[in-house]
Amino acid sequence: MAATIDGAAATQFKATLARYICASATSGTLTTNGTFAGTSTGNLNLYHLRQLRNQLKKWNVKPFDDGSYACIASVAAIDGIQSDTSTGAWIDANRYAGSKRLFTGEVGQLMGVRFIEDTAVMSNAVGNGSAYGEAVIFGRDTVMEGVALAEQIRVDTPKDFGRDRGVCWYWLGGFKLVWDVIDVAKGWTPRIIYLGSQ
Repeated sequence: MAATIDGAAATQFKATLARYICASATSGTLTTNGTFAGTSTGNLNLYHLRQLRNQLKKWNVKPFDDGSYACIASVAAIDGIQSDTSTGAWIDANRYAGSKRLFTGEVGQLMGVRFIEDTAVMSNAVGNGSAYGEAVIFGRDTVMEGVALAEQIRVDTPKDFGRDRGVCWYWLGGFKLVWDVIDVAKGWTPRIIYLGSQ
């Protein structure tokens, strides 16, 4: 149930019009038309994180209450940021777990961005040679959940003299981007940037 609902939410996070590719270790390309500018030839590192975070600030995307942005990233993308030798400011989540409420799967923070490791939805095999990872970086007001009927566990009536039983989960709802149009002059900017590749 959790994997299915997470997948539905992730589809909307990835539907953002803002897309970023790591063109090299020290250059990237941001587009706002819903397509990637090409094939990524590098992995997430401190340079790219700085560019993504700064773009959210330029767009006036509000951070979460603790002043941080969030990044949901694949194992490969987080490995890229942790392997960057210039990232001496990485703080493992267990060092600040007592001072703030952690997101499920949160592994650490760097430069005002909290990292959540995903092993189900974000790909570990994008870009040149399928060698890099995907990520989304965002602030508040991103994707909204609409629920008509909350998650339930349902048990079927036993059949065949009680030898045949069934259990399922049931949910009526969906997810949608809050901002799916761009007009910077009017303040309509993406709240999410999707890092990936063609």
